[in-house]
Amino acid sequence: MSVDSFDSASTKEPSNVILLEIGRNGLIEWMNEEAKSLFGAVRGESFFSLENKLTDCLKTEIIDRVFTEGALFSTTCSESQQISVTPVHTNDGGVERVVLSIAECEIAKVKLQSLQLKRELHLINKISKFMWEKDRSVSSLMIFLANELPNAMSYPDLASVKIICDGKEYLSPNFRETSLSSTYPIQSEKADFGFITEYYDESSEMDPSELFNENEKSLFSTVAERAGEIVERIKTSRTFFEVLESIGDGVVSTDMEGRIVFINNVAAKMIGKEESEAVGEQINKVLKLYDSETGRRILLDTKKMITAEGSISFHPNAAIVSPAGTMRLLADSAEFVQDDDGEVIGIVHSFKDVTEERGFLKRLADNESRFRLLFDNMGMGVMICSVEGHAEKFILRDVNKAAERLEGVRREKLIGRDIVEAFPGSERFGLVEVFRKVYSSGEPAHIPATHYSDKTGSGWKEVSVFKLPSGEIVSLYQDVTQRRRYQTELEMQSHILNEVGKAIVATDSNREITFWNKAAEELYGWKSEEVIGKKASEVLMPEGNEKKVNEIFSSLLEKGIWKGVFSQKKRNGEIFIAEMTDLVVPVEDGKSRIFVNVSSDITEQKRTEETLKNTLKSTVEVLSVITESRSPFSVGHQKNVSRLASEIARKLGLGEERLGFVTLAGLLLDVGLIAVPSEILSKTGLLNDIERRLIEQHVVKGKEILEKADFFRPIIDQIYQHHERLDGSGYPRGLKGDEIILEARILAVADVFESMVSHRPQRPALGIEKALLELKSNAGTLYDPNVVRTCVLLIESGFTFDSN
Repeated sequence: MSVDSFDSASTKEPSNVILLEIGRNGLIEWMNEEAKSLFGAVRGESFFSLENKLTDCLKTEIIDRVFTEGALFSTTCSESQQISVTPVHTNDGGVERVVLSIAECEIAKVKLQSLQLKRELHLINKISKFMWEKDRSVSSLMIFLANELPNAMSYPDLASVKIICDGKEYLSPNFRETSLSSTYPIQSEKADFGFITEYYDESSEMDPSELFNENEKSLFSTVAERAGEIVERIKTSRTFFEVLESIGDGVVSTDMEGRIVFINNVAAKMIGKEESEAVGEQINKVLKLYDSETGRRILLDTKKMITAEGSISFHPNAAIVSPAGTMRLLADSAEFVQDDDGEVIGIVHSFKDVTEERGFLKRLADNESRFRLLFDNMGMGVMICSVEGHAEKFILRDVNKAAERLEGVRREKLIGRDIVEAFPGSERFGLVEVFRKVYSSGEPAHIPATHYSDKTGSGWKEVSVFKLPSGEIVSLYQDVTQRRRYQTELEMQSHILNEVGKAIVATDSNREITFWNKAAEELYGWKSEEVIGKKASEVLMPEGNEKKVNEIFSSLLEKGIWKGVFSQKKRNGEIFIAEMTDLVVPVEDGKSRIFVNVSSDITEQKRTEETLKNTLKSTVEVLSVITESRSPFSVGHQKNVSRLASEIARKLGLGEERLGFVTLAGLLLDVGLIAVPSEILSKTGLLNDIERRLIEQHVVKGKEILEKADFFRPIIDQIYQHHERLDGSGYPRGLKGDEIILEARILAVADVFESMVSHRPQRPALGIEKALLELKSNAGTLYDPNVVRTCVLLIESGFTFDSN
């Protein structure tokens, strides 16, 4: 070293060791206090800027040679200078930094100090390498120092070391605690961590000043200072590395040369390498990136990135080949790594697999037109609002076509406007208040049908409000004015139906009860709220009637209406006879239907009718007996006619009610003969004109007799016309064709057939063949051809009378 380089220290004999760490980029990465005193605080600056302060035997070329060759350089420049340049190697054998030491010593101590200096440099080298160990810890550092420090002391055989750090004690091998000791604090600028104490054997007769010389004090001060920095970094980086290991993204950190100094487990798995294999390797050797579109390799130039000559992030199309052999797309972010002085010392890349995400985004983009189509064709109005300030304003950002139609305003005139400005009635309607609640709570809200009005118009609206993950507010609404009108009308109709005396029950297409009026409550004993939603069959129908119920329902679906009498049950289990009318009522949508049942209890009426029927039956039997008693030849005639006529009527498809009236009319067919003298009825000879006219009057007399009682009214015309003929040759009125009712035409055929096969006073029975011949010969002339045809089929199929 030249005399000029010691201007500030030339007045005293320097004896401490000067230490500097120099990186591959030529920047000074660390220096001890002695170095700072000599050169100034030049950490982070280029070592080559100090060249004019260096001794002639230490040139910058020597630093470059140590980096290139990786070998220790040591020389004695004068009687008082010992200079060494020690390389710090990486795992792969390269040199990542060098340690420069300049020791001032007397010539007699050069050899001893040279040996000690080598031990000190060896220790500093190991400490520097320890800084870059991935799995370093405070405990491992302290164990390392406790084991290595004695070997770097002036007299290793006499030395021991005790370290106290974070309350834990670390002892060197063969530790001996003596009174000959010196203590150095382990601390950083932020905290105190403990101390290092060196001990020498008291049995030694050496001067303590020789044992605890300036070089050794400098060494321990330097080691304690470095240890404090390392502990601080370990404590800080431990949390940092734990965070990096726990996140879902891959993380890779490099030094300024592009060598990996850290890789987390996620990145290692994505790349397909162990973490231990990756640390220390060049990033391009481990993280092999490709352009996903061209397939070409993408190389990361760390130096250019750091000097801002290139992009710090990956290529936009960057991808890797996964261990499974598939191309995986990456998205990344990158940041510079800086030391405590703000100097850039590397880059950290974080990246994640976005293959599925980009695929989703592509599909999302492909479906955007479909979404817009759906959005614009929704039946409900949709408005999307952004929020300004503390929910003071809600700005319209989008509306669909349904909203344009409902409001009568084009989308362009709404976008960008505050909801209250665009729709002045929205605040009074309560919409703004609901918007604020939904924005604050994140929970959806619903505004039931409520009246809305402003200068543009009025009506009833129903609204649902949601908050999107983006923080925007969405309003879905529909105009329910028409529905509200229907509801009002329905309520009025319901009120009217409740005033009707008959039970009215409405069901839907599933036969579940939807309406139950007050008369139904009184009739069946169930309250409306107890039966709404239940199956009508479960509430109204007795067990065992399922088949009949299904028949009624099928007929109802086919014809739209069904009337009849059916058994129903009350809440207490009582079975009663109901007169029912079932109707199908279409709903306005044209798809749904409502089924309405109107019922009344006619059990007492049926009992009365049964009594009347029994009375009628007795009356009919009495009249029939009286009639037949006038002539022995007419016994059983009316009964036989009644039976044959009812069978013909059944075959012709007459309903039960008409069939019953035909049967009754047959039994009273000749009731008018009561007014004819019995002598004429029993006469065996030919009748004269007067006698014939008297007999022909029996239909008139029968009509007059039956008109006395109202319950005979349905059969009067049947009896009155049963002697009319299609060609008009019959009596009493000479009716023709369809002027004669069907029941009378049936009775006419049955009467002729029964008369011809039975004995009469004037003649014996003519037989079935002649009777059928008579009917067939005059079918279409005298008799109804359909009735004749049906009668012939009945007789030919084996029909017989119970009596002659």
